[in-house]
Amino acid sequence: SLSKLFEEDKSLSGALIAVRLTLKILRAKEFYGLPTALLPWLQIRFTEEIRDVDVFSEEKQQKKKKKKKGDEEKQVERELQEAEASTSKDLLKKKQTEILRAMFITCFHIVKRTQHSPLLLSV
Repeated sequence: SLSKLFEEDKSLSGALIAVRLTLKILRAKEFYGLPTALLPWLQIRFTEEIRDVDVFSEEKQQKKKKKKKGDEEKQVERELQEAEASTSKDLLKKKQTEILRAMFITCFHIVKRTQHSPLLLSV
């Protein structure tokens, strides 16, 4: 089911595909969707993966003598890890932005097309 997919999807690629497909289905042939169809979207995890985590906190606690050994190798490894972390972080942010954009459009489409929506009583 979609809710299980959203719970287990840490890279957000499956969630992005599912949200985009839902939007395409709703746009095709003026399809009318029910607001309850969006309940599985509550399982999408957004900001857990993007938190700023200090990867090198253990390394800071080491003694100075241990740090001096192999300083060049550690620096190269650190730069590689930072580069990988920043690219994966940027990818996750981009996916989250795309998912939120598609979710907003889909929700607006459903609310707009629903015949007796309690959300639009004031309009």
